[in-house]
Amino acid sequence: MTITDKTLGTATTGNNASVTPGTPSGLLAGDFVLIAAAIRNNGVGSVNTPTGWQKIAENQNLALLGRYFQTGDTMPLVTFTGGVANADTYARAIKLRGVAKDMLTEVVADTAGNGSQQNINTAGVTVVGDNHAVLQFVWKQDDATSLSTPATFIADGLTNMTTGDDMLAALFSVIQTTAASVSTGTITVTGGVAAIGRAITLAIRPAPAITISSYDLFPPRNAVTLTGLTPGDDVAIYRVVAGQRTLLRDGVHTAVTDPGLVVVDGELPFGVSVSYVAVVNSSAEYESAAAEYSLPGGKPILSDAVSGESSQFTVVSWPRKEYKPQASLFKVGGRNVVVSGDVGQFESQMEIFFEAWSSSENFLALLNSATEGVLQLRAPVAGYNGVDCYLAILSASEDRFSQDGTDDRRTWVLEVAETESWSDGFTARAFTWADVVTFYTGLTWADLIGDHATWLAVQIADFTP
Repeated sequence: MTITDKTLGTATTGNNASVTPGTPSGLLAGDFVLIAAAIRNNGVGSVNTPTGWQKIAENQNLALLGRYFQTGDTMPLVTFTGGVANADTYARAIKLRGVAKDMLTEVVADTAGNGSQQNINTAGVTVVGDNHAVLQFVWKQDDATSLSTPATFIADGLTNMTTGDDMLAALFSVIQTTAASVSTGTITVTGGVAAIGRAITLAIRPAPAITISSYDLFPPRNAVTLTGLTPGDDVAIYRVVAGQRTLLRDGVHTAVTDPGLVVVDGELPFGVSVSYVAVVNSSAEYESAAAEYSLPGGKPILSDAVSGESSQFTVVSWPRKEYKPQASLFKVGGRNVVVSGDVGQFESQMEIFFEAWSSSENFLALLNSATEGVLQLRAPVAGYNGVDCYLAILSASEDRFSQDGTDDRRTWVLEVAETESWSDGFTARAFTWADVVTFYTGLTWADLIGDHATWLAVQIADFTP
């Protein structure tokens, strides 16, 4: 996501007095609001933090305060400590949209200062990802006619204060497309006299964007794509159903090195509302819109999310689930003493039916190839309570409709045990390199690159025939 809609409110000044900055126009819930504030008496004066705000950067007598705007918010009264007679004060608010939700805790800032001189020294900052905004807040203990603007930046306003003892405050900003770190520098000051200067440089992170796309596969599976990450971010991606979060397979990525991330969800339920939430750096959350996904064919399915193989069938009989608590019985003095543990997972017998011989063959192949011997049972629509689960098939008996095999219909009697899903070391696949080779038979790498210019694009591409 790109940071947009930078809007500044009116600067407010005072003479050794608290000030309330003007409200930037067009504020919406979730917008990031910064307040640049300063008091003249360097080394003694400081900016206090209003209730509900956070001081995200400070350089002695100047500070940047931050908050995510909420409906009904008003700009706070900014107060100061250590003021003296004729100490000018200043506060100005800046609105930015599309800022990362953890900006208050994941701060990248640096400060600079100088003794009495004409110009103002500024600090550099490392910008580690694309689409960041960079803000420079500078101050001098005297007024001026004009200031030079740092290269690539936009001058957002110079405020001179002369109601008490003189000072100036100015803001510069740039919303980058491509990451470019900012070096230390000097702002040339025209007018006024030599005086102490201070500066804060702040890199502002953009919010990642989460998108969902479905592969044209059976059974359906989703690509959960997170873009706009900053290298070094920690990410966890969850599926959300009825308010319950389930961590996706391969859903945890620590200290990412790429701004884009794709996780394949091959285990989603069908016929219910499903959304996804990405948690970045353990605190910032980004959620997708909810959607329902359907299973073609209208029948239950056993599938392997790791390999992508599956088998669809009709349930003939599944009347009972048997739960066997861990228990030991001791006969003590004519009494039964039972030591019991957890009820645990069920065991059961199922009968399933295939109309076609090829379907029965496919089912047997699935049994032979099941990753870790585990398969996922999923209902085709909502309302099949107690169906969706993970199973290990302990035995499978094939019943023929005709002894000579001329009738393709088959009933399979299965002994099954509920189990956990596959080990975390396995990831759900959407395609294999063999699928890519088949898709581009007779073509070259140039054709692949022409269709998908980045690895992220390849990961979410559809390579089905």
